Amino acid sequence: MLQELRDARGEHDTAAVLQGTLLPALRSGNEPMIRSLSQALGMQEVPTLEGLRRKVREKLLILTRIIWKLTGKIQYHFPEVIFFVGQGLPPDLGVLWRARADARVV
Repeated sequence: MLQELRDARGEHDTAAVLQGTLLPALRSGNEPMIRSLSQALGMQEVPTLEGLRRKVREKLLILTRIIWKLTGKIQYHFPEVIFFVGQGLPPDLGVLWRARADARVV
């Protein structure tokens, strides 16, 4: 689950960086520059501003769902947990997220 969180965070960050990088070129309307930049960034198609924004929103939604799966109902009682999960749990809190070794299933 934590690897899913890391991957989703990375995908969201990548989408946000692409949007931020291409935004000035897209606003200028300079097609050759947009095409060159998008190719240099490894994109298959020439992007649109709306397409980049949609991608960032999609990645944020995926990230939010993963965080919700990880934190579950604990957010109702401790909403501050969401800030830690977004950055990765501090080591001191890690013990709270691990199942106790001596816990029994009844």
